[in-house]
Parts: sequence; structure tokens; C-alpha cells
Amino acid sequence: KSEAAAEPKIERTALLDIRSSQDIGGIEAGSTPSLVCKLSVPGQIWWSTGGRNLTTIKDFEFMGRLDIKKASRNDTGDYKCSAKTASGELLEKNIHIRVIEPGKIMSDGDVRAKVMEAASLTCRVHGYPLSQFVWLKGNDSESSEHLKNFTSVAQINETYTVLTLEFKSLARKDNGTYVCQANDYNGIVSASAHLFVIDVPKVSIDFMKAVGAGSIFLNWTVNDGNEPIKKYFIQHMKNGTDQRQYYAEQIGGGNSSYVLKGFESGTAYQIGISATNVVGASYMQLDPRWITTLEK
Repeated sequence: KSEAAAEPKIERTALLDIRSSQDIGGIEAGSTPSLVCKLSVPGQIWWSTGGRNLTTIKDFEFMGRLDIKKASRNDTGDYKCSAKTASGELLEKNIHIRVIEPGKIMSDGDVRAKVMEAASLTCRVHGYPLSQFVWLKGNDSESSEHLKNFTSVAQINETYTVLTLEFKSLARKDNGTYVCQANDYNGIVSASAHLFVIDVPKVSIDFMKAVGAGSIFLNWTVNDGNEPIKKYFIQHMKNGTDQRQYYAEQIGGGNSSYVLKGFESGTAYQIGISATNVVGASYMQLDPRWITTLEK
């Protein structure tokens, strides 16, 4: 009896509460989000959009659920939950949802081009919404400012953007890995591509040592200009003359050291080295050091 006596005192205010299974500002395309509308008192609930009633699923008393099957960006918009209480009171509450497409970014791949030629790197970005399109060189975040001048952003449609990095005349220093990135709803998406700047090689002598009466050991470092070294050529000049001579043998591209033979004993020489690849030959410069062969 005491319970029955307490009943009339409970007069709850009629309220509507909407809950969403996903963040309403970032519902993922292709997913099936649920919007649940809850009435605090007995009554009927229904969902609508643009004046059109939608299929409302009654999970529990006083609750109406709207499932958006395979959400697409067409589902972005305003949805209304309406309710009629048992006592005839009408309530409504609106909610705005936005359907997003997670960002996907793909590079068109690595590019090879010669010094002083034009070249471009391209990335294709799909998603919605997308913003902050940038290129970086390697992991250097500060490089984006400089690369802005070479960047073009073409928005093909609302969900597809093409990002291009264009070089009008390549320099050797442009060689390296570049990262294209964009921001989608959840954060940064990125891809990378390598730009191989092709040039003649650069070669420098590291170490020379006389190893016999007529022999000199030579060790060198080469930057191959991103193409395999075909051959090395050696020049030498005897002290007291001003005539350079080519060493009789051509040295294979796989070497980085060699014993040169056939020199006069007890004589000082200057040595120079040049390398060739498909682009051409490196500059031949005699090393300023003099190396004297042993007497015997």
C-alpha cells in the first residue's frame, strides 16, 4: 500500500535525450551508426529528416532507434526526434550529423631525372574532409615552408585532391625522399616518394701509399650520381714535368681501391681519378699531394 500511495507524487518532466553510437561530427562512411532517442516518460517516439518519417526501431519502452545503414556523405544533415507523451504533450529535438571519409593517400612512385631537367612528384589523396596539404623532405618539418613554393594542390572533387611537387631545374641537392601529407578528420595521413637526381659521378681520392718500387695503392670515395659506375680512369703526372698521362688500364666500376703499377722507382707523382656513368664523366682533377714510389 505504501508504494501505491507514493506513486502520484512522482511527476516527471517530459524530456528527450539523443545518444549516438559514433561522434556525430565524424561518422565513418560505410559504417552503420545508430541514433537513440530516449523519452523520460511514457509515450511514442519517431525519427524524421526533411519532413520524411524514417524507420524507427523500438528497442525498449520510451526509446526509438534510428540505424543509418552503410552511411554515405548523402546522409550528412539534420535529423529530428519527435515524441508524443501519454498525456498528449509533443516534444522534438534536432541533431546534425556529418559523415566523413577517412583519408587515404598514395604516391605515384619514385622519379628519376637528370640534373637541370624538370621533374615532379605526385600524391593522390581521397577522403573528406581534407586539409593542410604539404610536402616535406625526409623528416625535416621545417622543409615544408620552402617546398610550398613548388607545391600545387588540385581539388578534383570534394573527396579527391592531387598534390604535386614540381622542380623546374633539378640540382643535385634535390635528391632524396619526399613525404606528402594531408589532414583528415582523425589526423595526418602520409605517403612518400624518392626523387633520384641523376648526374655525372663525383670521385675523390682518400688515401695513397707507395707499395713497391713502381706501385702505388689508391683508395677513393665516389658518389655515383644515382647511376652505376661503368669505369674509372686514372691520370698521373711525374714531378718535374707538366704532362699528364692516362694510366694504361681502365678500372672496373665495382672497385673503390686499386694498386697502380708501372711507375718509375723513387719518383714523385700526382694522381687524378675520374669516373663515368651513363650521364658522362666526372671532372678529372689531380690530387695536390705528391706520392713518391719506393726505390725498390
